[in-house]
Amino acid sequence: MSRKTKKFGLVNVAPGNGGSLPEGMADYEGLSTVQAARLLGCSPKTLENWRWRGIGVAYRKCGKRISYSVSAIRAYLAENTISPRG
Repeated sequence: MSRKTKKFGLVNVAPGNGGSLPEGMADYEGLSTVQAARLLGCSPKTLENWRWRGIGVAYRKCGKRISYSVSAIRAYLAENTISPRG
């Protein structure tokens, strides 16, 4: 397992998860498309498609570099959480 995988492997970023993010990642701003896709449980191609369609997770673009923040991923998950009717 590479250092990047250990640092940015799949973690639960859902709201109210009891702080399961690795220390120092609470507001990390520089996640790549691959890293963001791992956190969301989707493919990097899905994120690329969402960007092209203007939907999905908020991101930043500097030149050709795309980056996501953990807070944007959390906000997206919170907005798209569906609670079952009881």
